[in-house]
Amino acid sequence: MEKDSILCVKHTRKTDAAGTFSFKNRCFQILDRGFPIVSARREITVLLNPRFGIRVEYQGRVYDTIRYLKPQNKNGSTKISKKVIKTVEPHLQLRHSNEEWKKIWWMEDYNLSLKFLYEIFFEKKQSSS
Repeated sequence: MEKDSILCVKHTRKTDAAGTFSFKNRCFQILDRGFPIVSARREITVLLNPRFGIRVEYQGRVYDTIRYLKPQNKNGSTKISKKVIKTVEPHLQLRHSNEEWKKIWWMEDYNLSLKFLYEIFFEKKQSSS
């Protein structure tokens, strides 16, 4: 077990039917290398660390995560916002400088990301949501 996975903030969540989980009103997908590692409605531990970001621990193993954009409801409006260009499939070899990374992280600007990290690490802990 890595010391980074010990020295981090830990929260417990449950996966949904798609194998994703939400944290602070944001949805994340576990990188599963082509087959589902964590099945639906399983309890996972979300690991938060400024060095590696957000990871998931399940049955003693640690997995990386990426931000997941849920598909819109079929009954909802079919109007697409101007920012959406196309749906991006998750990639395993994401690097901050490549184009795939930029296509995934277009939705949240730098200030919102900093606010999210500030809420996690510096605000007083109220209750796990």
